[in-house]
Amino acid sequence: MIYCFGDSWGEGAELKENENPFVYHLAKDLGEKFINFSSQGNSYSVIVTRIFGNVRNINSDDTILIVIPPDIRWMDQQQESFISWYYEADKERYMSWLGDKTEVWFRYHASLFTYSIQSALDGIGCKYLFMQNYGGEFIIDYRFKSLINVDNFLNIKSSLTTLLGGKDEYESWDLENNGPDMQMKKSIYFEEHHTHPNELGHKRIAKLIKDKII
Repeated sequence: MIYCFGDSWGEGAELKENENPFVYHLAKDLGEKFINFSSQGNSYSVIVTRIFGNVRNINSDDTILIVIPPDIRWMDQQQESFISWYYEADKERYMSWLGDKTEVWFRYHASLFTYSIQSALDGIGCKYLFMQNYGGEFIIDYRFKSLINVDNFLNIKSSLTTLLGGKDEYESWDLENNGPDMQMKKSIYFEEHHTHPNELGHKRIAKLIKDKII
C-alpha cells in the first residue's frame, strides 16, 4: 500500500477532469494500491496529525509519501479535530498570532515535525519519502542536524517546483497570494498561470519517486 500525505500538490489541484496526481501514477507503475490523504491548503502541522491518526494502519511493507507544504501555514482546533489555517483565512487574526515570530520559529517546528514522522516510520520499518513543494532547499534547524536523515528526502536541496524545471525562490513569495509568482515558472510541467503541476508534471514526480525508492 502507498499512503500519500500532503497538500494541494499531493491532492492534484488544478488537474483536469479524469487526470490524476503522482501517487496514482506511482501506484499504477508499481502495481500497488494507494490511499491519498492530501487536501488543498494543508499545513505541515495538520499533515502530522493525519499521519499519527493513521499510523496504526501502516505496515513495514508500505510506502509513505509526505509532501511538505509552505511553512507559513499553521493549524487551528475545531472541536476535537485540527484544521489548517493561514493568512487568507483570517488576515487580522493571523498577523496577531504571528507577532514577532521569525523564520527560525517555523524552521524549528518543520524540523520537529519531520523528526517526529521519521521516528515513527523508522519504528515501523516502512519506506518513506519527504518532498517539499516550494521554497528550494529544506533547511533543517541546527538542533536537528544530527537527527534527521536527509536520505529520506526526494531531494533535500531542491523543491518539487525546481525539480520540474520551474524557478523557485523565497523572494517570489508574499502573504497576499500565499504562493510563488507563477510568471517565474517556465516549464512544460506547468500550465500557464497555474500554481500546480499538470498531469505531465505529476507523472514526472512519480518517476522521480520511483527512481529514488527502488
